[in-house]
Amino acid sequence: MKILARQTQMLMALGAAGWADALTIRRRSSVLLLLLLLLSPGTAWSIPVKVPLQLDYSLVRHLLMAQVYSGPGDRAEVWNDGGCNSLVLANPRVSPDNGRIRIVSDASAEVGNLQGEYCVRILEWQGGIELVEEPTVAPGRSVVQFTIVDSGFSNQQGQNPMVTGTLWAWMKEHVHPRLEPLRLDLESPLREIRELMPLSFPLASAETVRDLLDSLTIAEVRAADKGLVVTLQFDIPEMVGQPPLAAQPALTPEEAEKWEEAWQGWDAFLTFVIKEAARETELRALRQALLTVLLDARHDLSEALVTWTPGTPDPVRLLFLKSWKRLAPVLRELSATLPGAEAGRYLSFIAGADALEALDRAGEQMGFQLSADGLRLLARTIAPDQPEDPSYNLDVDPELRQLLEYGPPLPLPEPIREEPITEERITGLGLGSWLSLSKAWAADRPDSSVVKKLDHWVPQREEIGTYLPLVRNLLERSAAAAVSGAGLDQEFHEIFRRTSLATAWQESCWRQFIKTGGKVQTLVSNAQSVGIMQINVRVWRGFYDATALQQDIVYNARAGNEILLHYFKDYAIAEGEHKKTSDANNLARASYAAYNGGPGHLDRYRRNGVSKNLAEIDRVFWEKYQAIIENELGVAKCWNVDLRSSALSPASPCRDESGTPLTAECRS
Repeated sequence: MKILARQTQMLMALGAAGWADALTIRRRSSVLLLLLLLLSPGTAWSIPVKVPLQLDYSLVRHLLMAQVYSGPGDRAEVWNDGGCNSLVLANPRVSPDNGRIRIVSDASAEVGNLQGEYCVRILEWQGGIELVEEPTVAPGRSVVQFTIVDSGFSNQQGQNPMVTGTLWAWMKEHVHPRLEPLRLDLESPLREIRELMPLSFPLASAETVRDLLDSLTIAEVRAADKGLVVTLQFDIPEMVGQPPLAAQPALTPEEAEKWEEAWQGWDAFLTFVIKEAARETELRALRQALLTVLLDARHDLSEALVTWTPGTPDPVRLLFLKSWKRLAPVLRELSATLPGAEAGRYLSFIAGADALEALDRAGEQMGFQLSADGLRLLARTIAPDQPEDPSYNLDVDPELRQLLEYGPPLPLPEPIREEPITEERITGLGLGSWLSLSKAWAADRPDSSVVKKLDHWVPQREEIGTYLPLVRNLLERSAAAAVSGAGLDQEFHEIFRRTSLATAWQESCWRQFIKTGGKVQTLVSNAQSVGIMQINVRVWRGFYDATALQQDIVYNARAGNEILLHYFKDYAIAEGEHKKTSDANNLARASYAAYNGGPGHLDRYRRNGVSKNLAEIDRVFWEKYQAIIENELGVAKCWNVDLRSSALSPASPCRDESGTPLTAECRS
C-alpha cells in the first residue's frame, strides 16, 4: 500500500488543475502513460463536498404568494362555504424562529348559522394567525417541504384573544391543510449544477463524472437568521494534493491565444451578468453595487494581465473566486426584490456559481477548469431569453453606460472611424487628424485653435511655458463639463478642479503624446492605460471609445474627468471620506486611490497594511495635490522647469487676466 500510495502521489502530481496546467500535459504524457501501467487497482475513497445556498426569506414569501396567497389582492381564501362562513388570510410575513420559520398573516373570519335562506351571524373576527413550520428535505431529495409544528392566533392588538378552543380548532381545520403543501422545488438549481459538472472536468473519466453527478443531493436544510440555508452535497474522489507548479517556458502562440480567449471570455461573462442584473432593478444603490463589482473585477484582470506568468495558478479561476465573493451578496439582495420566476433564475445562477466555487476548492486534483462552455451555460441561466452569448469587444455600449448611471456616451470627434478598434489595435494605432468637429461636440470643446495646438504636440522644454497653460485650460473645461448637471455641491467644486489637475499630473505629466524613435505616439502604459488621464481601455471597455481615448486629447480628458467625478461624488463623498478624516481635501486622495486601483481602493490612503508600492503612489499624489494649491503649473517639474502659475496665466474662457478661475464661464 505504501508503494501504491507513492505511485498515486506521483501520478496526481502530474494531473491538471486548470487550463494553465493543461499547457504542460503534452510534455508529460509519456511519463504519465508509464505510471498508469505501473499502478495496480486500489480501493476508491470519496469525500463529501458541501455547497450551502442561502435563500432569503423574501424568496419564501414569494413562494407563499405564488402557491397560497394567489387570490385577488394577494389573499388566500382558505374557506368559504358560499353562505355564512369564511376565513381569509392576507399579507404574510416570514421570519426565523429557533431553526424554524414563522409565518404571520392578517386574518378575517365570519362564522354563522344558515337558517333557511338567512345567515345568522355568530362571530365576525379580525386579527392574525401565526404558524411555525419545520423545513425538511422531502423524499426524492430535490424538494424542501414545510411541516406545521405549532400555530396560534391573536387579535388586532397582537394579544391572545379570550375565545374557545372550538373556534381555533375550526380555524386549524382549514388553515393547516392550506399552508402545509408549501414546497420549495430545487430541481432547477440541481439540474444547473449537473449540467455544469461535465464541463468543469473535461479531463476526468466518464465514470468519475457520472459518479459525481449521481452523488449530488440535498443534504440538509435549516432556518438561519437571514434566510433558509439549503446544503447541497456531492462526493469527489479523495486524492493527494499536488506540489507547487514548477516554472514553465514562455507560452507558444497557440497557448497565448488560448490564454487570451480565457480572460476575454471571463470579462465578457461578468459584464453580461452585471448588465442583465442591472436591467432587473431601478434601485440606484444596487446598480452602484453592480458597477463596483465590475470595476474591481476589471482592475484585478488588468493587474493579472501584467503580472501573470505561465506555470503559476490559472488567474481566471482566481479572478472568478474573488469576484464571486463580491457579486454573490449583491445578487442575493437583488433576487429578494424580484417576483418568484425571476428570483428562481437568480437562485439557479447563484447555486451554479456557488457549486463552481466549491468545485474549485475541492476538485483541483480532478482537473477542474472554469471553461468557456461552463460560463456560457451559467449566463444562459440568468438570461434564458437573451439571443446572444457573452462576447468581448471594445465597442461603446450605450445601454451599459445608462444602466450603470453614466448616461449617454460622450460625443465623438469627427471624422467617424470606418475601421472598428480591436484588441490587437490597442497599441500602435495610426495618428490621423481629429480636428474636424461636429456641432454637438464643438460646444463642449476648447477653442479650435487650442485643439489644433495640442493635437499630437510633444512639447520641447522651451515650449513648456506655452503648452502647460493650454492643457490646464483643457483640464479645467473638462472638469467643469463633468460637474455641470451632476449635482455636486458648490463647496466641493474647487477641490474637484484641483483633483483633476493633480490626477493628470500624476498619470501623464499632462501629456497625451510622446515621441519614440522620432515618431509621435500616444502615451500607453504596460497595463494599456492611455493618454493624458491614463484610462485603461480594458477596464473601461463599453464606456468609452478606445480609438478616441488614444487619438483625441479632448475626448480623453473628458472621459477621465467623468470617471474621476463618479469616484469623487458617488464613492468618496457618499462614503463620507471628508467626514471620517475631518478634511475635505482627503476627498481628492480617496478619489485618486479609486481612480488608480478601482472602488475597493477608496480608503487605501488611510488604511494600514497597504503595500509599499501603493502607499508610495498615494504619497506622491498627495504631494502633487498640495503642490497644485501652491502653483498650478508645478507639473513643469516633469521637464525640469520651474514655472509659476501667477506669471503664466493667460486670459481664457476659464480665467481672468489675473489667472483666477471663472467657474461659471468654464461651465458655459
